[in-house]
Amino acid sequence: MASASATARPASINGLQSTALQVVRQHFGDPTEVICAALIRYPKRTLKELQGDTDIAVGQLRNCLLILLQHNLVTAAIDATKPRTAGQVLYSFNLDAAVLRLRYPKFVAHIGKILGEKDGKDGERILEAVLENGRASWDTIWGQIKDLCDEGVTEDRVQRVGDMLVKNKYIVRVIPVSERVEPAVQEYVMPKKATAAGKRKAAQEAEERDSKARKIDMSSFVSVKDDKEKEGMTESIANAGALWHVNAPAFLWDLRAIAIERIMIDRFGAASASLMKCVHVVCVYLRVCAGACFNVCACVYLCARELVFQHNTCTHVLHTHTHPLSHPHTLPKLMN
Repeated sequence: MASASATARPASINGLQSTALQVVRQHFGDPTEVICAALIRYPKRTLKELQGDTDIAVGQLRNCLLILLQHNLVTAAIDATKPRTAGQVLYSFNLDAAVLRLRYPKFVAHIGKILGEKDGKDGERILEAVLENGRASWDTIWGQIKDLCDEGVTEDRVQRVGDMLVKNKYIVRVIPVSERVEPAVQEYVMPKKATAAGKRKAAQEAEERDSKARKIDMSSFVSVKDDKEKEGMTESIANAGALWHVNAPAFLWDLRAIAIERIMIDRFGAASASLMKCVHVVCVYLRVCAGACFNVCACVYLCARELVFQHNTCTHVLHTHTHPLSHPHTLPKLMN
């Protein structure tokens, strides 16, 4: 195993990569660290290529990959450029997922806080079960926590709490490997000589693509009304065949908002913090309606935060200098 570790570990790694490998080793053992180190050095590797990189026996390599896939530390995608064989699956190490395992206790505490005294304990137990299994079905979750629940707590009540976590995107459905397709790299084609007709055609095609993209973006924000939902369309933690895993960006979003709110209170007072809290609520609503559309929510939130910060900076300058025009050195601050 020492030789495998020596050949697989990159010659130089940064602090984040070192921390991730240390977490993997402590949680799952030395062979898994060797595999993840090899994937850091050579990303998107097949099973056969990984065996050559690590010198681990095929049986042990498969078992380690199954454990890493179960806990979302390694992702698998189908290579569209290769034929439909076992060698088409490409494995990659999820560096951020490994480091975020250090924040799992904070995620559990956050769920208990936002759900309150009534549902907080049940929410914590559900999240702990999902974190412990990496990805889990409702039968697995309930089988693990039913003996830990307080007397009188029924499966329906705990399922209702689980549906709240699903609705707010704290846990999300696992995407099957068959739906993860690595896009094929387009071959380089020698560009043709540009003509007026070709330019017009290219501009028309670009406009059509932009129009279709706008329609797709707008449709992602349209939520289905409750009274018009068809049977089976409602996402529930107890849906048959569904596997769930923790959605770390949702927790990071909330924890970042809490930190920003505290900074706003310290620097500009409770009024500004309340405005930022309202913006956060709107963005969480967009997150729930738009699914995993975190980029849009992040843009809205960051733009609003910048506007609030600039507004409070200008207000602070105006309050500090009663007559700003009599102080020329304050004008660049206001103009900037």
